[in-house]
Amino acid sequence: MFGLRRRAIGSLFLAIGAGCLTAPLLLGNHFVPTVPELTDPASLLAVVPPTLAGAGAVLVVAGVAALRNRRPAARGAFAAPVLGALVAAAAVLVAVSTETTTARATVEWVLSVPPALQFAVGGVLAGGGVAPVTLGAVADDVPALLAGAVLVFAAVSGSPAPMFVVLAALGGVLAVAVVWVVDADGWHP
Repeated sequence: MFGLRRRAIGSLFLAIGAGCLTAPLLLGNHFVPTVPELTDPASLLAVVPPTLAGAGAVLVVAGVAALRNRRPAARGAFAAPVLGALVAAAAVLVAVSTETTTARATVEWVLSVPPALQFAVGGVLAGGGVAPVTLGAVADDVPALLAGAVLVFAAVSGSPAPMFVVLAALGGVLAVAVVWVVDADGWHP
């Protein structure tokens, strides 16, 4: 059931996931953190970094499980939203630190929990939270399923732009769908 093929798939997932996770950091210099609004079409690009980070985090977690030649655990899948949130927060901080002139201004900006940071982290938490919800449902792990669902709903409702957080979460949904199809031995019950 498991073997060399699955480890090769895991390497591929890990490489693509790492690329998706580094893309928001590379976009940091060209990305102005903001909350997307329908009235400002340029602000809609703010959805791209959380979408990439959420999808990348799910792919990294799936890749690590496949490389270890094990089935991913529902509770272990909570590493996806945590990893993605760290990358999204770092991407926003990189973008802000290039705009501000002093470290003190950046620290004050972070401590005030600005809406752009809330949006970016919320989008990634919602996208990465899809993995524990899916694995919790498949493995009949009710606590992981409930905790994942609460995480996703809290990320969406706590965001300053819930509609766009749902849009950003589609990256995680797409990543879980790809992993579900490509690594069927590891993800199917």
